This record gives sequence, C-alpha cells and structure tokens, in this order.
Amino acid sequence: MKVDARLSLLMAMLVILGACGLPSETGRSPSTTTTVPLANSEEPAMAIISVIACRETDPWTMVETAFQGTVTTIDPEAAGTEGDTLQVVSFDVTAWYTTDYGTTFSMWAPNFDGQIGDTWLVAGALYPVNGQQSGEVFPCVSIPSSDTARQEWDYRLGSSV
Repeated sequence: MKVDARLSLLMAMLVILGACGLPSETGRSPSTTTTVPLANSEEPAMAIISVIACRETDPWTMVETAFQGTVTTIDPEAAGTEGDTLQVVSFDVTAWYTTDYGTTFSMWAPNFDGQIGDTWLVAGALYPVNGQQSGEVFPCVSIPSSDTARQEWDYRLGSSV
C-alpha cells in the first residue's frame, strides 16, 4: 500500500508540474532548497501519504525522514483529501535524525498548525521532486520542539546526525 500511495502521489505531482511549469528561481542553492507546487483546489483530490501513515497503529514505521527545523515560509493552503488542508512549509534545518538533505527543506504539510519562526520536530515521507528530495509531513508524529520532545526523539530515532 505504501508504494502504491507514493506512486499515485508522484504521478499526480508530475502532472501538476507539467501543467504549472518549473518553479521560479529564488536565489537559494538548488541543492538545499525544494519547492513543491500544489494542486488548485478545483483539481481532483490526491492520495496523501500522511493520511495512510497516521491511520497505522504505529505511524513511526512509515517515517522516512526526520529533522528539527525552524519554519521559514508557509505557502497558501490548498484542498487535500477528506477535508485536510495542504500547504508547502519550508524549514531552516538545525538537526537531521535521518539522512542530511541540507540546511533548508520544504515539504507538503497537511493540517500544519505551526507559525513562521516556530521550531518543530518534523517526521514524514520522502519523494523526489524536480530531481531533488522533498516529502510530506506526518502531522500525527511531528510536534513543536522542546527539551522533552527532543529527548523522546533521541530515544526513538537515536541522536541527530
């Protein structure tokens, strides 16, 4: 199911990218910044990996990436499945618990309730977009960063890299 959901999401993203064209240059290094365009709200709903993961008894079994980062931008919301909102959130990454993908990282973030400037512990799925790594935040395991939360993540994921 995990592979089918990812394939569906990747195919939908490729269709969107074809319709929208390439994102404009932002002056950031392309090796560390990823921007994922979202579907317009009138387009058909897509399968959201986080919905599948968060329905699992242990959603941590589907986590492919995890990091601590400070929210730098939150793109406008778009409609997701089952009443979810879906936007792209960008982070300045201060610590990776999994593979290091650079100092900035952008991910689709269903129902994200953080604010610019907040520091979060983010876990989710990975998939490539425009030849760069991106992904989707799992809201059921991603939380605002605190000493207690970081200790729990260190216990669950090991120390940051």
